[in-house]
Amino acid sequence: MIYIIYFFIMTPEAERFNGWAAMLGFVAAVGAYVTTGQIIPGWF
Repeated sequence: MIYIIYFFIMTPEAERFNGWAAMLGFVAAVGAYVTTGQIIPGWF
């Protein structure tokens, strides 16, 4: 039941935006790791 409701709430445009944001965040995280050598600069 919950999965059916969730499917109707998220539109394809929202899923596309979330995927784009996740890819951008992943690239930013890899770039930060490559340049600083830390997973989260300033924390670890």
